[in-house]
Amino acid sequence: MLNNRQQDILRIIVEEFIQSAEPVGSKNATLDALGFSSATIRNDMAVLETLGYLEKTHTSSGRIPSDKGYRYYVDEILKVNQPKESNFPKVDELLGNYLLGNDEVLKKALETISEMTKYTSMILTPSDARSLVKKIELVKIAPNEALIMIVTDSGHVEKRKLFMDGMEIDELHKVVHILNDLLINTPVGDIANRLAYELSQSELKEYLQYHQTLIEAFVRAFSKFNEQQFFMSGQYNLLYEPEFNDINKMRRYIEAIENKEIFRLIDTKSKGVTVKIGLENTVQFLENCTVISVPYQIPTGEQGAIAVIGPRRMNYKRVIPLLEYLAMNMSDFEH
Repeated sequence: MLNNRQQDILRIIVEEFIQSAEPVGSKNATLDALGFSSATIRNDMAVLETLGYLEKTHTSSGRIPSDKGYRYYVDEILKVNQPKESNFPKVDELLGNYLLGNDEVLKKALETISEMTKYTSMILTPSDARSLVKKIELVKIAPNEALIMIVTDSGHVEKRKLFMDGMEIDELHKVVHILNDLLINTPVGDIANRLAYELSQSELKEYLQYHQTLIEAFVRAFSKFNEQQFFMSGQYNLLYEPEFNDINKMRRYIEAIENKEIFRLIDTKSKGVTVKIGLENTVQFLENCTVISVPYQIPTGEQGAIAVIGPRRMNYKRVIPLLEYLAMNMSDFEH
């Protein structure tokens, strides 16, 4: 366990490096303000380096935090000594906008996080399997095309384009009317079984099978509700950080976005905030990054997760409370 003076020195070095991305030397204005002699500060920095909390760079006499130093900062120093920011008016404004559907809120939440942190944000949406069907609509959008729209009680809207192939729009509206009668207030996860049962009944079997193309498009749209979806915002913010000046790191990062490997970083099983620093991340090229994730729950009980990726010298004091606040309030809102 570090003593109070060593904790103060480690805290200052971490926070100075977060701001400047430059190694911190013993002759530093903030360290000097602690009131200890330069010799004492140098000795403690040497001890912190020996214990593995600091690292000495080859290009400077200053030191930078190690993974272990960041871990101690997050787990010990921030939790005990730092007041948490709890006022995020942009988040309140977003969650209070009842003109937005749930999907729009989630995507705008990502944009807000990226804008406020200048890092990359990701979200894993909950499955909608337990949501109830509230409305099915069919809209003609071109001479031979229509759009099927399915809305659930959680605000999720799924759309699927349908090529009419000579089918009359009035006939299709009749099918949609039947589907509304059959499926309103049915849990999304039960749709397949409900349709299979109804298609086996003599009254509807012939009529619905005649419109098999529409039914198949409808089923494909509903299959999306049972999947968790990933969204990302600010995906190229990291490329402006000095840690990504290496062209090979940039290339691996872009490849991980394109093949969706990066979404493996989201921790969906945690009970609270998870902070993975440097080599704790399973995606190799992020050894110089930190991933902070937090689960959230929507009113229907389904769980998703929000994550932020930034450099190891991420502004933890800002990001952790922001994600906690957003996750807590996501659990309460219902549009």
